[in-house]
Amino acid sequence: MMMQDIETRNARQAFMAAADRTAELIRSINDMDLRLPQSEWTVGDTAAHLIFALRGFTASASNSLNGWQDIEDRLPRRTATAERIAAMNRIMIPAEPRRSPRSAALAVTEGAEAFAVAAAQRSPGDIMPTPWYGDGQSMSVADATCLLLGEQVMHGYDMARAAHKTWPIAKSDAYLILGAVRVMMPKMAKPDVLGKTCVTYRVHPGARADFVVRCADGAITVEEPGSQRVDCHIAADPVAFLLLGYGRISQWRAIAGGKMITWGRKPWQAFRFVSFVSNP
Repeated sequence: MMMQDIETRNARQAFMAAADRTAELIRSINDMDLRLPQSEWTVGDTAAHLIFALRGFTASASNSLNGWQDIEDRLPRRTATAERIAAMNRIMIPAEPRRSPRSAALAVTEGAEAFAVAAAQRSPGDIMPTPWYGDGQSMSVADATCLLLGEQVMHGYDMARAAHKTWPIAKSDAYLILGAVRVMMPKMAKPDVLGKTCVTYRVHPGARADFVVRCADGAITVEEPGSQRVDCHIAADPVAFLLLGYGRISQWRAIAGGKMITWGRKPWQAFRFVSFVSNP
């Protein structure tokens, strides 16, 4: 079995386990109107987001995006990916009828199972259309699986915080999700913040998972590490880097907790890193 097949199988198993865990959490929260910390969303809104995300990716994996055009016609055109996602959330979240803890939890479980079945019929490298990110946008089945794992883990983290429950994140899950983060960073870049910045980062999350992030001309590219000239190195615990990248903790918290260090020709550029990307 090829390494990509093994990693995708591991990601699928981790995704299913995370969905079950998220569903159990939703089922345990009686107040679906409970607001998330530092967010306009409630627990119910977050569950609705997870439900329609699973539905969309399942339709894509099944080559059945027939109803997408109705949604596409309601989204702003020629806008950044982050703005399109925000607009789709504004449309889709209020339209989701399954809002009780029990029905929302069941919808998450069923949605996860449907995606896993559809994805299992495809090769890991098969390309799935993801038009909600923009015209012509797509990603591989493997990356989509890791992205949906991230949705479950990170939004589960948000809901658990709102309900004052613990939500440990496994390093093995963090490594898998970081694979999707690499794919999403160019899509979620903020050209207005990047401006004329020209800086190259090498990120060291451990376990031979290094990658290079190049910021130039108002855009971000992610590359495999090689002989690039690097301005700033960022070494971080994978879970801490995941929380940092998703905007759930600050650099200062990561540094104070001994979870992140920086060095290089321009180490101060580390403090601008997360500002270049919209939080998922």
